[in-house]
Amino acid sequence: MPIDILAQNLVPNPGFELFYDCPTGLRQLNKTKKWYAGNTGTPEYFRTDCKFTNGEPNSGRGFAGLILFGGYTDALEYIGVELTDTLEEGVKYCGTFHIRAADSYMYIDQIGMLISEKKQYVDMWAPIFKSPQILSKYSEPIVPELGWLQVNAEFIASGNERFITIGNFIEPDRHVKSINEFSSNGGLGWNSYYLLDDVSIIQIESEQTCENVLRQKNYVAEQPSLDTIERINTFYFDNDKFELNNNEFERLVKWKIKLRSIAVFELNIIASADSNASTDYNYFLSVKRSDYILSILSNVLNSNNLQIENKGELRPFADNSTDKGKQLNRSVQIIIKGFERKK
Repeated sequence: MPIDILAQNLVPNPGFELFYDCPTGLRQLNKTKKWYAGNTGTPEYFRTDCKFTNGEPNSGRGFAGLILFGGYTDALEYIGVELTDTLEEGVKYCGTFHIRAADSYMYIDQIGMLISEKKQYVDMWAPIFKSPQILSKYSEPIVPELGWLQVNAEFIASGNERFITIGNFIEPDRHVKSINEFSSNGGLGWNSYYLLDDVSIIQIESEQTCENVLRQKNYVAEQPSLDTIERINTFYFDNDKFELNNNEFERLVKWKIKLRSIAVFELNIIASADSNASTDYNYFLSVKRSDYILSILSNVLNSNNLQIENKGELRPFADNSTDKGKQLNRSVQIIIKGFERKK
């Protein structure tokens, strides 16, 4: 049977490409689809196109991060997902994940994937000491200089396995550890922080190995459910006014309704004035105009990455020596980047 018929990845969202919303900070794994924390720990979700990242992913744009060792040995994090189908008894599978060490105080050598019938969850930050089917075989600590490492192994399913959990399943004294005295990430404390990407569980024939299916390119490729979009609009004010006239206000409200379908991650406001008054007064007028626009749009934009540029009469959009140019400069331009919300 051709390999490409068997090589169906049972891990949903294997490269963390599918997501609900842009991550903006720590502890936001819930913004990627399907994945969950294996205890009360708080893994991270990173995206290179959301201005919250940690280096580069193994592929695509999304990846995850979690603490796998710490000064308190019971302060570990796990990450898990439910497979798209139940594993069959006696059938051979190849399990794979990619791991990379981030800047940390300490590094370890054994990171694994546990495949289980029931969902693994501990109602605390406690470790899960079990025997993972997939385990890194490195005799030295996994350090940042190694880059992204692929961990894989073949295993025979006992039957009815439906969940995978990735993390540190090894007792502390069984690890080969390395201390990084030059770590710049002191805020994380005595932690080992690792990044995770491109996870797979693939059925293979009894005579095959992981190498047979891993030769295929992009076997975990999956398109993001959300694509970056940009919306630009400009609203014009009457002379010496910081509130829109009826026609422009109506146009702003109609545009506001359309913005409800966008999850905004970057917002730029550029407010201007003509040169009919003093420089200081025109700057004040541009501030009042940008404040006015934001007061109307704030409940639909809600962006943590807001940048406001109040230019006054400086760096005008058009020539202030003409009436037409002055009209164009009495304006607020809005530039929005985000993702279309999916129902």
